[in-house]
Amino acid sequence: MLKRTHNDISNGNDIGDERQPDKRPRLSTAGIDSTDFWFTDGDIVLAVERLLFRVHKRVLSQSPIWRDMLEIPQSPDGDTYDGLPLVHLYGDTANDWLTLFAWLYNPEYVMFIHPLVAFLIISGALRLATKYEIRELRAWTASHLSQLCPPLDLLPLHISQMGFLSHEAVIAIARETDLPHLLPTAFYLLATNKGADEIPSGNENQIISFADSQRLINGREGLQRLIDEFQAGCPQTLVWNDHTVCRGTLGREWHHCLPTDIPSARFCILSALHGMINEQIPTICDYHNKMHRYSVRRRMARLIKAIPTLFSLSSGS
Repeated sequence: MLKRTHNDISNGNDIGDERQPDKRPRLSTAGIDSTDFWFTDGDIVLAVERLLFRVHKRVLSQSPIWRDMLEIPQSPDGDTYDGLPLVHLYGDTANDWLTLFAWLYNPEYVMFIHPLVAFLIISGALRLATKYEIRELRAWTASHLSQLCPPLDLLPLHISQMGFLSHEAVIAIARETDLPHLLPTAFYLLATNKGADEIPSGNENQIISFADSQRLINGREGLQRLIDEFQAGCPQTLVWNDHTVCRGTLGREWHHCLPTDIPSARFCILSALHGMINEQIPTICDYHNKMHRYSVRRRMARLIKAIPTLFSLSSGS
């Protein structure tokens, strides 16, 4: 579990102007551990999974959902803890709330950590920011997720940094929080980095749906057909005249750079095409080098445009 340590908080790194939290108390009866976000001047207690938070209503009121709820008078029969209102939050996770409180108590909260942990933290905060309508936090987390999962046209520049990322998890959080712009890259990477027997089936033990599993299967088949078309169409589409050496060299180049079987290749075709654009082939003439790069750019643009359709990611899907 990701937690803020007593030393971190006592140094004032994450709390801002609020009073420093005391050493966390233990619950001997309810069997619920409390957390480091336990303030002696807090005026409400939240129970999330097996953790308690004693925090401030004014901090929670940054969420319009919470602001409205806190304006409702408490029932005399309502749960209390140490004389304070006790609110049980079902369906949320303690980890997500730890991240949310770190941000709420310090809006400039930034953690320089491994990108995998960054994804887990950011996606958890996004989940709660969406649920409780905290617009500024939602915008911040959505922006950072877009950096971790960039759009297709920028993917070749970042592909080496994305091996850590669970593409299934990206699809799940994008669906849950309505961020459809993340889906094309996530579907493309998941489809091209797993074998046919590794594609998630969408059963109840997996995080993507059966419909998305079918999108992956159908999209990868369509992607392979498009690659096959690229191989067959170039260099045949260029004008050669008597440049037989250029034609033979470029033919071998395209077959070498594009796989005949995506599932066994585990590679990024966008990165391959990006590399071909920047390549100067010494054994062919300047004209055919120029036409070759032009042809690659056209195919790369066509591929980027086609991916949402190949994976049935049109609006509303």
